[in-house]
Amino acid sequence: MELLVLDGSAKRPKLVGYHVDTLESEEEGGSPLENAHESLRQMGKGLADKVSADTTGLVLDSGAAVYRHLSLPFADKAKIEEVLKFEVESKIPQWDIDDTLCDFHVISATPVESHLLVSAVPKGVLEERLEVCRRAGLEPLDAELDASALFTAAEYAGVLSPDFAQLLIYIGDGSATLVVVSNGALVTTRAFHFDLEPLEPKVAMAAADGEEPGDSAFERRDDEDLLGQREARRRVHLTRLRREIARTLSSVSTENGFDAIWLCGVRVDELLSEPIGDVEVKALDPLAEVSGAEDLEDRLAAVVAFGAALRHLGFDSAVTPNLRREELAFAGTFERLELPLGVLGLLLIFFLAAQFLIQREGLQLETNKLEHWAMETKRFTVGEDPRAGKISTAALKSPPQPILDYALRMAEGDQGDPDRSRFDELVRLGTLIGDEVSELQRTLGAAEDASYPQSALWAATLTLRVLEDLREAGRIPRFAIRSLDSQYQTGNSRSPDKCKVELDLTLFGETQLQSSQGWDALIGEIRAQPWLVDPEEIREPSRNTAEDGTSVILDGLTIYVDPSGSEDYFAGYEVPATEGN
Repeated sequence: MELLVLDGSAKRPKLVGYHVDTLESEEEGGSPLENAHESLRQMGKGLADKVSADTTGLVLDSGAAVYRHLSLPFADKAKIEEVLKFEVESKIPQWDIDDTLCDFHVISATPVESHLLVSAVPKGVLEERLEVCRRAGLEPLDAELDASALFTAAEYAGVLSPDFAQLLIYIGDGSATLVVVSNGALVTTRAFHFDLEPLEPKVAMAAADGEEPGDSAFERRDDEDLLGQREARRRVHLTRLRREIARTLSSVSTENGFDAIWLCGVRVDELLSEPIGDVEVKALDPLAEVSGAEDLEDRLAAVVAFGAALRHLGFDSAVTPNLRREELAFAGTFERLELPLGVLGLLLIFFLAAQFLIQREGLQLETNKLEHWAMETKRFTVGEDPRAGKISTAALKSPPQPILDYALRMAEGDQGDPDRSRFDELVRLGTLIGDEVSELQRTLGAAEDASYPQSALWAATLTLRVLEDLREAGRIPRFAIRSLDSQYQTGNSRSPDKCKVELDLTLFGETQLQSSQGWDALIGEIRAQPWLVDPEEIREPSRNTAEDGTSVILDGLTIYVDPSGSEDYFAGYEVPATEGN
């Protein structure tokens, strides 16, 4: 458990205090949080009267949460809030969604689509920690996971290059949080569980002389023996952690390659000694230039707490988490506004009553106008009484039957079309006339929405152009195209016209990593193209390593292309001049 206090501003913060305490259960099988409030009260002694809920935050270990990627067919945040739990429920079957708190971060969005990183935490986990804070006299306004606090600290330290990708790692007591950043934006997050024991040996005490050893007594061992066993277990866990880091570097698709791995949390000098996957490992130390942190013994351990505290000093971060978004975030603010809101509500009632009287009179006047307008429209369209032959003033001498029938229904008043108002009846009549005009245009071949088959050749050219541009830029190694097929597919009511391009190729990298990175660069560049129909419809190929051990064989890369999305689709085409009318 950590407590960090900052003062000053987001640009020039000052470290007031940093306290750490290890929580242990007094009874076997108990929770370490049972008596944590006492420890927190001592650590924050004298702070309860100086800080408010608005400036207090809570950080949770990502090991207690899960992260999932989610795509939605809209980008409005209000709509995302409404459907978030329903959409993510199937991705976290291990928990009851009603007992889970969900937060989200928008990775990328267009006006009609958004890609989200969703984090979920059981309500009991958060409530247990909030209760500890309350009993210690500290009420946090919001809560976040250590991944977002780690990202904020890295932003403050200025290590997030807009031209490269970075991997941020926070090593806790029982888990590690890995955050992938590309072009300065958060891409994905995951938590990795392990047990990294410290190197200091703890020798168990034997039973006192003359006493029978109990169940909890241990056989005395030599310090060096215990230290050797701890070093062996530590090496095993470090090997697992190093392998997980390397797997993350190779599996995450980013627009650019990784230039650094930034490490903080529990000090692990072994990871700082050599690169991982040809990427240099560095220590993330945002407190290096912070006033008051000069004498802090281990600044790397305080990075996550520092990142969360920065947010409450007003630091403008690209990630704005809030796990208490459902019912807790604004509870205190609403309580302070109850009386002003009550007075405002009474004033609104009087104002709305006056407006109602005024609008009712105006509505009656507009209703009379609409009634006259509807009757004149009917008279102008089909005549005074078409059944009796009074059509001398009609615009349509022989109106189509649907238009004639509906115009006569309008003349019957409220009984003609009881489900529509007068205005809706006019709109309906206009729709019928518009449909008839469109049908005549299609019959005469003058429809403006006629479409032409798309060019499968152009779709294949766009795909090959991406390969060639990447090769010239040195982002992919030498390649060979073994098979290429492009076909035009007619659309329907749910899917537009498109071209299906299938590709088999081989990437000849000098190393297997270079070939894999080339593939990641290729698929990332294709997803960024404006002519791609849907990034989610890309069928990634099977990948096999060639006999040389370095090349990658790709079979069955399938993408759907809309050639009209290319800026130069119509380049080189000129409309021929015509003579006469």
